[in-house]
Amino acid sequence: MTKSVETPLPADSLLRDTLPSFDVEDCFVRTLSGRPFSSPKDLLLGIVKHHPLWIQNLLLFRDFILKPWGLKTPFAQLASGPSSYTFERGSKIGGFNLIAISDTSLVFSFEDKPLTAHICLSLSADKSQASLSSRVLFHNSMGKIYFLTAKPFHKFVFKELLNCI
Repeated sequence: MTKSVETPLPADSLLRDTLPSFDVEDCFVRTLSGRPFSSPKDLLLGIVKHHPLWIQNLLLFRDFILKPWGLKTPFAQLASGPSSYTFERGSKIGGFNLIAISDTSLVFSFEDKPLTAHICLSLSADKSQASLSSRVLFHNSMGKIYFLTAKPFHKFVFKELLNCI
């Protein structure tokens, strides 16, 4: 089984349009084998259904820690499950806004006082590779501090989300 690897953001990534100004950018890619995906929607549903429980618990812990500070807690809302998801531009999936859709990609945004994050889940045109990428724009020093703390977990979680499919 191939593992996900960090790579530069593809030139055709929708993130280049949705968040052109950013402070942090990353992209992880995995070659798919075994389980076929027909669209980025199917890819997302595969990740939601097959992600490790420890990732869900880590993200729920993150929400628990940040809630008293008045920050948004999007991950707890993902627990509503895939059957409640609507894949239309402007809809919410968990606490994330679906802001861009193409035949190969879904882009979600998360905006809060300290930062704005855009996350792109893509399936290559030949359906042989999946990628998960993000761009983050800091609004203040709290955003920088938060991301500095979260960055090691962020990279590990993104890699593992791709590895679980």
